[in-house]
Amino acid sequence: MTSARHPTTWARNLNGLVETNACDPDARVPLVRLYEALETFLERHGPLALLRLTEAAGVDHLDAMGLLVATSEDLGAALFVIEKYQRVFSQGDQWRFTRTRDELVVRYEPWGPARPAHDALALLFARDLGHWLPTWAGVPTTQVSTRLRQLPVRGLSHVSFNARVDEVRFRSSCLTAKLEGRDVRVRPFLARYLDERLVRLPQESVAARVQALADELLASRRARLHIIASKLGSSPRTVQRQLARDGVSFAQLVDEVRKRRALVLVDAGAALSEVSFALGFTEQSAFQRAFRRWTRTSPRRWRASRGR
Repeated sequence: MTSARHPTTWARNLNGLVETNACDPDARVPLVRLYEALETFLERHGPLALLRLTEAAGVDHLDAMGLLVATSEDLGAALFVIEKYQRVFSQGDQWRFTRTRDELVVRYEPWGPARPAHDALALLFARDLGHWLPTWAGVPTTQVSTRLRQLPVRGLSHVSFNARVDEVRFRSSCLTAKLEGRDVRVRPFLARYLDERLVRLPQESVAARVQALADELLASRRARLHIIASKLGSSPRTVQRQLARDGVSFAQLVDEVRKRRALVLVDAGAALSEVSFALGFTEQSAFQRAFRRWTRTSPRRWRASRGR
């Protein structure tokens, strides 16, 4: 799948993207091109100017998805919109959603090697999800972490800077909070429009589909090659060949899913026995060894380093 992004309203004003056809709702640019335009802007104006640019664009800086978020009935529905339709606007970097018993955790995962554009998009992620959405829902400020250095930004005083990951955590009890100023009359039109665009997108890679199924099947200990291949309507050998063409193996993908979920659950304060079970390990000692391989430390020390 080619990494590309829809140039949202504010992004079309960046040098290098101004020629993008604003009348074409399906217009997309290579993700690297957007990164380059962002980095040129940052060099000339700095991150605070980027925040002002996007604030001037308002909620429609996310275009149809932003409008559908703004007209959602409650906070949980708004987050579901982002989770469902983010591929319409970006194929490459993504916001990954993980649910635990008490929380919904959203992490920004950039595409490709680390670069300054990732910091800019992480800042917008922290602002949009960590400040704007909770404000619309009238809920207490959300726990937000970002790898960025601290910036004097209004509305982000509750952010933990210099963290290991970029994430926002929502307490499950807050997800039913109603959004203020919503106009539900346009929701059916927006949802139909986005559904049509979602269907027209190129199919996700086999690797992405394998990871999604593995994430779904981990706790039931059914994240096995033959089960996932069957759900994909294929044979285990065919799936292995397809993954090999992408330079990955089935075991690597499942391991990455386990690692991602482990960090969320450990950070959330879940009992280590519960984490081990949720990851599909038969023994807690196997989980402990895997966690050390992923992080070079134990789950308890990792949790302590995060102030949990």
